[in-house]
Amino acid sequence: MSFMKSQDFQEFLAQLTAHMFPYSHLIQIREKNSEIHRKGIFSINVQRVCNTELLFMNVVSRWPGSAHDATIFNNSMLKMQCEEGSFGNRWLIGNSAYPCTSYLLTPLLNPSSVADNRYNEAHIKTGNTIERCFGVWKRRFPILSLKIRVAMQTTQVIIIATSVLHNICRLNNIRDVDPEVTMPHESDKN
Repeated sequence: MSFMKSQDFQEFLAQLTAHMFPYSHLIQIREKNSEIHRKGIFSINVQRVCNTELLFMNVVSRWPGSAHDATIFNNSMLKMQCEEGSFGNRWLIGNSAYPCTSYLLTPLLNPSSVADNRYNEAHIKTGNTIERCFGVWKRRFPILSLKIRVAMQTTQVIIIATSVLHNICRLNNIRDVDPEVTMPHESDKN
């Protein structure tokens, strides 16, 4: 199913978002705390792009938790490909952390008409795809739901490796295995 069929949008490429992955920086505390995000914990801000089949199309896992989502995108190969027109007349959708461009559609901050409201509603519904993909990924690999207690470089490898394995499982219709432990909900961690 395409985004066009699912949410009244035409020719969407994918959904873009970023997410913080907390990790325990036990090996070395850096002098500049660039990996500490606004909640005061070490983290990596990961850019993720997925399609309607819940496949990751792009994952960037090298930015510290203090990096803004738009900064990650602005320095990515994905942005360069979009600006070069590599994806034709197709768009990414992103949240309000990203700038609205000819290839990246974001919600309207102050909708003033019925059409504006319908656009935002379709944007929200379409945006649920990335959250669903992320939920499937985290259920399949429970380590992603916990504070990862390894060095930052190892955390980055875990994020990329589980993204690739997630896509392999999705492409080969490998069903999820019931978790051996119950994972805390996101709301329980705050």
